[in-house]
Amino acid sequence: MKKILALLMIFAVLISFSACGESDLTDESLPDAGGLILNAGEKPTQTPPETVYTISDEPLAENEYLTATLSEVYENVNGDIILRLILENKTDDVMDFYFDSASCNGYMLDTDWRLELDAGKTARSLITFSAEDLEMAGIETAEEISFEFGAYHFLDNIDYLIKDITIYPTGLDEDSVTYPERPPAKGEYILFESDDLKVSIEDVDEDGEDGYNLYMYAENKSDKDIYIYTYSVSVNGYMMDSGWYQWILSGKKAAKCMTISNYGLDLSGIEKVGEIEFGMSAYEDEGDTLFDETLTINPEIIG
Repeated sequence: MKKILALLMIFAVLISFSACGESDLTDESLPDAGGLILNAGEKPTQTPPETVYTISDEPLAENEYLTATLSEVYENVNGDIILRLILENKTDDVMDFYFDSASCNGYMLDTDWRLELDAGKTARSLITFSAEDLEMAGIETAEEISFEFGAYHFLDNIDYLIKDITIYPTGLDEDSVTYPERPPAKGEYILFESDDLKVSIEDVDEDGEDGYNLYMYAENKSDKDIYIYTYSVSVNGYMMDSGWYQWILSGKKAAKCMTISNYGLDLSGIEKVGEIEFGMSAYEDEGDTLFDETLTINPEIIG
């Protein structure tokens, strides 16, 4: 839930955020017992016949209020990695489930998964790690997935479950799991580096589908969780409604993209990006600021 608090702290600063692009969702959405959309982009029957993921019917949590089971993990035809859940609400009230602070092979990944389940009902749901996010993190096979899994009653402020969970989809364990180190990026531009944190731009893409893309990389080397965000983004002196934010747990990494939209560039009459300026701030979960600086970037020296 820490990420939600951090987002609220900077809501007034970041007007909008852009992604590098979204994969096409060609499959149907899966409805829950009440007809609500649980997660888009996948049909229950679209499991490839061959998979490296051996995990099956793994209990995630069970108590007097709920049961949560991971029935399988697989990769769909788009390259997304899918977690299929079976959830049961044993209470007499509506229950809200959430999946937060997720990482795969040590990289933070976004899922935006929430589920509202009626009293006494059972539902199936899908959690998706997008192929685009996996590619930016250099992940081909999900060896280790960690996340905070919880359930609560919103109106009565009751927590039914808060649990940190780690799964090993290929059948490994904490002692045997390994995954490749990130190779050095040619032309990487370091924005900030200390014993606790590294933040850099690994590459730029002038012709992104939605705009001008900056491929950001961050590594939390400390024993505390860190939040990073950008603000007051401008290009060639013109302000842009763009930004990048990232919550990074201790020891984790992040590879994401900040997009300066084509709309903003066109509106400002910018045909070539010559100078990018933005503020960047990073602070620990206890509130200590690691840095807060205004940075000026010449994208021609990156990549």
